[in-house]
Amino acid sequence: MINCSWRSRDGVNMARGTRPILTSVAVFGSIVCFASSIATAQSICNLDVDGDGRFLATTDALILTRMALGMTGASVVDGALGSNATRRTYEDIRSYMDVQCQFATTQVGSTTLSAYPPNIPLSPGDGAQITLRYFFAPAVPDTARLRVIGLDEFSPVVTRLPNGVWGITLTTPTSLPIGQRMVSIGVRLYSDSSLSTVIDNSFASTNVSLSVARRDWAGFQGSAKQTGYVPMSFSSVAFTKLWFWPSEQESQNDPLWLTTVSSLNGGVAVTATGRFQPQSVIVLEEHNGTLRWRTPVTGNSANTGQLHGVFGPTISGDTVYVASSGHSDTALHAYDFANGVRRWRTPFYTQWPTLLAPTAFGGRVFVGGSDQGPIVAFDGADGSLLWSGGAQSGYDKHAIAIDQNTAYSFTGGDTSVLSAMDIVTGNQSFSINDLQSSWSGYSMNGAPIVGDNGYIYARTYSPGHITAFNTSARSIAWRSGIGYVGQPAYRQGIVYAQNGQTQQLSALDSLSGAVLWSWGAPGAFSFCSNVLVTDTHVFTSTAAGTHAINLSTRQSEWSTPENGSLALSGGRTLLIKSSCDAAPSTVHAFRVLPP
Repeated sequence: MINCSWRSRDGVNMARGTRPILTSVAVFGSIVCFASSIATAQSICNLDVDGDGRFLATTDALILTRMALGMTGASVVDGALGSNATRRTYEDIRSYMDVQCQFATTQVGSTTLSAYPPNIPLSPGDGAQITLRYFFAPAVPDTARLRVIGLDEFSPVVTRLPNGVWGITLTTPTSLPIGQRMVSIGVRLYSDSSLSTVIDNSFASTNVSLSVARRDWAGFQGSAKQTGYVPMSFSSVAFTKLWFWPSEQESQNDPLWLTTVSSLNGGVAVTATGRFQPQSVIVLEEHNGTLRWRTPVTGNSANTGQLHGVFGPTISGDTVYVASSGHSDTALHAYDFANGVRRWRTPFYTQWPTLLAPTAFGGRVFVGGSDQGPIVAFDGADGSLLWSGGAQSGYDKHAIAIDQNTAYSFTGGDTSVLSAMDIVTGNQSFSINDLQSSWSGYSMNGAPIVGDNGYIYARTYSPGHITAFNTSARSIAWRSGIGYVGQPAYRQGIVYAQNGQTQQLSALDSLSGAVLWSWGAPGAFSFCSNVLVTDTHVFTSTAAGTHAINLSTRQSEWSTPENGSLALSGGRTLLIKSSCDAAPSTVHAFRVLPP
């Protein structure tokens, strides 16, 4: 008689019925089998697991060995069944062993737990996501549940994947305090849905470092959601001009065409560009405008550094990311924020594009405008190209918006498309067509905006209407009847957009598109900037100057003749890159007095 049992948790074999006299023992991982010289009244388990009437090393023993190694599914039985086998699938054999032989389901396991990214730079309110991969072998029952230990504030979501793999998503709380924080993550498997029976050796843990910095204007529209919103309040907007750069003398000697401005932790980044002219990345001190460093942007080894274009910078953690263009010189560059040393350069394919600032999120960097797809994703640490894709390739001058685990692009001509891509895999989650746009060239001049309640907002380049996409219903919720200009902003259920026909800044209800109120720009001057919004004021620029409109009184509370693209640092410094796309350009800095 040949019988088997699982090893129990304490290492004692679990056998029932009459105890046999052992004459030989075979061990298959955590399965112990023995042959007896006395037939028992009650058989515990027959080693003929495939049910063909024979126990063979090439069939039954091979199947048991594979299961002991943690294999499941068809891989257990492939090439290991007798010709007359009555149990021909893994499920049949597992059912026979679990039910008829009544084996325990807890087994000695092999576990791994890994997190990506292991270091996350973010600002309060970002709600970045940590993706974890947990592996356990051998197989566990369908009723098994994975528990994340002690991280309720991170709202863990667990998904069971094939072949012993579990996916865990943690969302960083929006109220994280500023500073460095190490998060220790532990997980454990249970054999039942009530989480009462622990599976042996299933515990695993890993650490993730969170670098929480003050909210700054890190990229195209401030944050990865491209909202143009800075969580900052002013009791009054009493501005003091701090500095401008370059000086008049510097401008005469070296006229610069400057791009959009980014800021982080006391540093202001900008790029100097000009078609086939020497170009560079520049970082200034926020408090006085002095030059921290200036580094030329160079192309491939045969290039003298005079590229087709270098575009707006994005700062994330200790790195400045800048994209350049040209046939062999279209690339993403990474520079050390402290000293300007280039860390890496990664080419990607597209023809002579005009690009906007990259979007950095969760250890990755995303660029819009590739012929390989409207979204190109890079590893922020080493620059490796992770994936590219999306609908309507070949369009440039658009930035990518990120909402936790999804990247959004909005591109196209007569038919514009909102593409939603998984930021880890690059797989397209969905796309929504907007059939009401018009052809006006290959440049989109903007970015989609991640709002609340699963809505994404985008402005078509022509005719400029704003479309609200409902990502849950995969449909268009509303579309404005008139055209708007420049990049809108979003805050707490309101979209702030510039009406290019009436020269009014309008506040639109985010769920219906209804105009709630408008502010008229003085004089017949057109808008020429993005929109920036705080908790108390909304900022906009016309050809006549920049205004701060009080959200309560809906009146302009402050203005300056300087105009252009707008940014607001965490140090309460308003930065204006003048002047409405005219050259040479200047960066003007205004300090907002404490409330």
